[in-house]
Amino acid sequence: MKNILIPTDFSDASYHTISYGIALSKTLNAEKIIIYNAYQPYISEDPEFKPVLLNEIDMYKEVSEQAMQKIKDTFQEKIDPAAQLICEVDYNVVESGIIEASEKYNADLIVMNVSSTGALENLLFGSTAVSLSKHSKIPVLIVPAEAKFTKLDKILLAIDLKSTKTTTPVNHIKKILDVTNAKLDALHVLVHEKDTDNVKEEDIEFLKTNFAGYDTQYYIEQAHSLTEGINDFADKHQSDVIIMIPKKRGWLESIFRRSESKTIAFHSHIPVLAIRE
Repeated sequence: MKNILIPTDFSDASYHTISYGIALSKTLNAEKIIIYNAYQPYISEDPEFKPVLLNEIDMYKEVSEQAMQKIKDTFQEKIDPAAQLICEVDYNVVESGIIEASEKYNADLIVMNVSSTGALENLLFGSTAVSLSKHSKIPVLIVPAEAKFTKLDKILLAIDLKSTKTTTPVNHIKKILDVTNAKLDALHVLVHEKDTDNVKEEDIEFLKTNFAGYDTQYYIEQAHSLTEGINDFADKHQSDVIIMIPKKRGWLESIFRRSESKTIAFHSHIPVLAIRE
């Protein structure tokens, strides 16, 4: 993971994420850290909001450029001397802008934040993080507001033993293990007793074969819910990051909903790395 893209909305949460991303970049021996902002303003259909006029675009650009310069001044000396810091503002819709920037700079990883605040910009940015996690071809690391960077010694892989062969991004995970030398805990959570019938020995053997030579352990544990099972395991085993594989009709998006106050608890301090199959 040589090129790391860190989108920013200039919020306090995104400053925290930039700090986290830069610390991570040193662990990954990254060559480029790209900090990106799409400054197209949010246009609401609510008549209470004043429409954004075309002659105001220059103002948004100027404000974004000033804010980006502040970021550059703040973080330039904190990156590894061998790495390059690139800062870019762009008139674009946030999600499509991030995708285009990731392609432009050949990004290997996108690092984003979510915030539990009710501020409009944080809600929009957070929903973008969830959407990218579900659809991006590039791994997306979602950094909670309370997450503190620690050396990646223990990685928790949440797996679904019903479709392991076709959904597990083995090569992506191996790249992370190669550069971090981390221990990998592969966890399958049983929510219903009947789920035991879906656990096949061949899927477990597939994992053992593909991760042979790595420090890996495999767990199947019962819990009332998937998120509760991951929460308890991550706390008990002191996981530094959780790898999840977003799927159609998956539960990734639900953990960000405010109604899921209990399930979001584990999200308050442990980053989640979403890697598509």
